Amino acid sequence: MRFSNLLSIAALKRSPSLIIPRYNQNFAKLFSTAEDNKGAYDHELYTLDPINLDEPKFDKILIANRGEIACRVIKTARAMGIKTVAVHSDVDSNALHVKLADEAVCVGPAPTAESYLRADRILEAVKQTGAQAVHPGYGFLSENTKFAAQLEQAGAKFIGPNSKAILDMGDKIHSKKIATKAKVNMIPGYDGEIK
Repeated sequence: MRFSNLLSIAALKRSPSLIIPRYNQNFAKLFSTAEDNKGAYDHELYTLDPINLDEPKFDKILIANRGEIACRVIKTARAMGIKTVAVHSDVDSNALHVKLADEAVCVGPAPTAESYLRADRILEAVKQTGAQAVHPGYGFLSENTKFAAQLEQAGAKFIGPNSKAILDMGDKIHSKKIATKAKVNMIPGYDGEIK
């Protein structure tokens, strides 16, 4: 049994009316068709959120990351019928995420500050390829509020929280104040300015 299933069972034991897991045939189909997942999901798949594979979706997304996270996003997008664009630095041109993607765009030389962290080059790749959205993965530009706002202005979607949410939650003391104001139970601790 997977850890997430154990969490669902534990939550049900505490409060059965809050969470009602159900078998989701669409969710199971999505993951059982991916090549690398054959046999990985031999148990029934349950989800807490409804998944509607018929809802409008993107035709093409750009993944603004590299390595394992980019590979996972690409494989999931492929299983959902979404075309993918990988970005890469000069030295990553033969990386697995580049080979898995439908298209690839070089965004600069090896140093990440000159490639993966260059929002202007990622935005240019979005325009060049016609990608409708950007999945930032984690790290790099994933918490960059300016980048998320620039994408919104360019008419592309940021697959993640909006720029205001990134800003609000990026500063841990500020996010704690927001949570406290919303009456979320908080562990007591310092919530002033750190000097």
